[in-house]
Amino acid sequence: VIAVALLSRALPAQEAQVDGSPRYRLLQVVELSTVQEKVNEIAAEGYRLVGAVPAPGGTWATIMEKVEAPSNPYKYLLLARKGERDFQGQINEAASQGFRLLPRNLAQGRTQPPQFDVAWMEKPAVPPAATQYLLIPFGAKMAAKASLNPALWAETNPLHYIRPQINAALQQGYKIERIVS
Repeated sequence: VIAVALLSRALPAQEAQVDGSPRYRLLQVVELSTVQEKVNEIAAEGYRLVGAVPAPGGTWATIMEKVEAPSNPYKYLLLARKGERDFQGQINEAASQGFRLLPRNLAQGRTQPPQFDVAWMEKPAVPPAATQYLLIPFGAKMAAKASLNPALWAETNPLHYIRPQINAALQQGYKIERIVS
């Protein structure tokens, strides 16, 4: 569904040309291990990532848009967490190298149970200010902990279970980038 929505936005504009190149490029790759390489190849031609989603049949679909000819093209990094690895540490390590999280391109593995989380990061031509990210997990452990709090027993919004963590992060200067189910 997400891939169709991305395509529906891009296809009407496909006719438009920028510097003799198509305005949008659609890339569909089977292996997660090669999608980052292919996206960076297209970025080197002056394109910027608009969206990337897992598609049916175990493939990945990405849409890239032509940008003004940058002197230094965008670079992309695809992080995939499997199991209990330190995903926040991976994201912050990439951020220390000038990459920024693309919140619209976060995805959870599509297997049952989910096996990995995916995050795309972008490095613009001009290095941005230093950034750190904080991941607030919500899962069985957090739900069990919240179930010990009688104030939350009648709560139907699962985000209220992690409200204290969200409020603490906001007080520390973080801002909410994305909530992923």
